[in-house]
Amino acid sequence: MNAEDFFNQGLMKAQKGNHQGAVEDLTEAIRIFPKYAGAYLNRANSRIVLHDHQGAIADFDQVLQINPKIAEAYMGRGTARAYAGDKQGALEDFNQALQLKPKSPAVYVQRGTIRAELRDCRGSIGRL
Repeated sequence: MNAEDFFNQGLMKAQKGNHQGAVEDLTEAIRIFPKYAGAYLNRANSRIVLHDHQGAIADFDQVLQINPKIAEAYMGRGTARAYAGDKQGALEDFNQALQLKPKSPAVYVQRGTIRAELRDCRGSIGRL
C-alpha cells in the first residue's frame, strides 16, 4: 500500500469512530510520505478525540511547518491547546485562524468561548 491508501483507510476508520486505528494508518501514511499535511491534520483530529492533546498539538505544529496558511490547523491546535489548559495559546491560534478565514463562524465561537473563560467578557462578545 502507498501513503494515499493508508490515508484513505485512516479516514474511513475515523469516520466509523475507530480513532486509534485511524492514528495507526495515518502514522503509516506519514512514515511513507513525511510531508503529508493532510495525514498530520487528520491524525491530530483523531488524537483530540482520544484525549492525546499534546500529540495533537505536535501534529498541528507539523501541518503548520509544511504549510502555515492552513486555517484548520490553527483552529485544531487552538482546540487542543484549550483542552490542554493553554487558554492563551488557544486564543492566539484562533486569532491566527481568523486572519486566514475571517468569515468563519466556528472560529468566532471558539474564540468567544476562550475569551469568556479568560474572563474577557467584552472580548467574548465578538461579531461575525
